[in-house]
Amino acid sequence: MTSARIALAGILVLLAGVAGMVVIESQSKYKVYAPRTQPSISNAQLANDQAEFAGVIAFDDKWACPRIVGRLQAIQFGDRFFPLAYGLCLLAVALFVGSPVAPGLPAQPRAARIFAWITAAAVIATVIADYRENSYTDPLLVNACTALPTPAALFTMRHASFDKWAWLGSTMVFLALASLTAARTGAWYFTFTAIRALAALLGGLSGILAWAIEEPRLVQFELLGLTAAILATLWQVADAFRRRGS
Repeated sequence: MTSARIALAGILVLLAGVAGMVVIESQSKYKVYAPRTQPSISNAQLANDQAEFAGVIAFDDKWACPRIVGRLQAIQFGDRFFPLAYGLCLLAVALFVGSPVAPGLPAQPRAARIFAWITAAAVIATVIADYRENSYTDPLLVNACTALPTPAALFTMRHASFDKWAWLGSTMVFLALASLTAARTGAWYFTFTAIRALAALLGGLSGILAWAIEEPRLVQFELLGLTAAILATLWQVADAFRRRGS
């Protein structure tokens, strides 16, 4: 039950982080009539060139540009803490997957434990890559409405962003492998382990492919896979507590 408690705590930390980012984004929006003026930070980070970056921040609109950039900077402020939230969550999930499925049962197979440890290492690498991405993004937003970043600076930020998504994709693939090689007891465990494994595998491969072919739209599939994997784990954790109490 210790791993289940840690997994629950990690998921709650992630939910708190998501809630915080939602609040930051909602509070930093302003009344506009063009949907393009409410971009996400990824729109700016993954811009192909100066023209696309200028379009994201509405560089030619001297009224909208400071508000858009201010919103992106607010999101970046929240992202100083969000990598820790999802990092702790994924570490907790890796521990849960690599631990015995119930108190008193034998340890998970060696392969599952190895993949869980590799997942944990990949989580740390992902968090580092996220902060590296932020370190390239923050300076480019400071005077973005008066002078566009150089093509070289945009290139560096874009590739740092794709690197982060690739590391997250690798983390998810290793989490899927840990789930596939883990021992399963009962239909409830098999079903949601399979859901986590499939969601993490497909989402992880989407992230790696996004990096390989530099296709930002694939990142959305990666995030959907991560969400499904976390929800499947949450269901398992809740069921473990229910069985413990019954």
